[in-house]
Amino acid sequence: MKSTILALLFSRDRQLQLDATLRSLRRHCNDSDCADIKVLFKASQEHRTLYLQLSQDHLDVEWVPEGDLRAQLLSLLSGYQFVLFLVDDNIVVHPFSLAELARILAEESQVLGASLRLGRNTTYCYPCRALQRLPLMSQWGSFQRFRWVQAEYDFGYPLEISSSLYRTGDIQALLSSMPFGTPNELEAGMAGQALEFADTRPDLICFDRSVAFSNPINIVQTLFPENRVGQSAEYSTNHLAKQFAEGNRICIECYDGLTANACHQEVALVLERLS
Repeated sequence: MKSTILALLFSRDRQLQLDATLRSLRRHCNDSDCADIKVLFKASQEHRTLYLQLSQDHLDVEWVPEGDLRAQLLSLLSGYQFVLFLVDDNIVVHPFSLAELARILAEESQVLGASLRLGRNTTYCYPCRALQRLPLMSQWGSFQRFRWVQAEYDFGYPLEISSSLYRTGDIQALLSSMPFGTPNELEAGMAGQALEFADTRPDLICFDRSVAFSNPINIVQTLFPENRVGQSAEYSTNHLAKQFAEGNRICIECYDGLTANACHQEVALVLERLS
């Protein structure tokens, strides 16, 4: 029977990091088998064979080479009730249940989405280099619930593609009239239309302590070169691709229990050799 949840990962020239995203998702999502996992990827010539190699390590994942991103995304969303967006520099660090998050969205019409990257610990906005105040939160079962329409920085940015769960109907409604050709344009367009939901879905839920974060150690997109990222040559996509080809992988267990102070936080990569 087809799942009602799609876990969709966007990737470009980041095999080593994507492998960590996939493995950490399976490690900490205690019901990851309730979702169909698909990767929409774009590969430069020198990275294509490495994605083929990676796909052999994750045979239960559907691999979709990026073409017409908008048409592909609309097609991939069709038939699913919920979509979990992830990107290839995400690392999941604490346990969570996708089915529990989906149940909340099904029952609570005022909740726009469920964030894996927000929590009471995310007091810093990495892109803006600024401290961010926590919004007024209410304990809601094992989650925190808050009004994103009254929040600042990451807490006031309710539509994003780096680890949040949404109703596919809401996302499809936005995409139907929105042009985009890259994941960054997709997120910018979604964020620009967030106020469409201000009256009907003014709330977000998150965990008390965020369960995932993005590790922005390199950059693969060119549309927004001003985006803040790490500058170490050791973490260039080509260098990490060489590490992957040589059999090295990120030790995801080394990040278990990490409490990031931001949705994006630069952390050193701990590599291990495949046995």
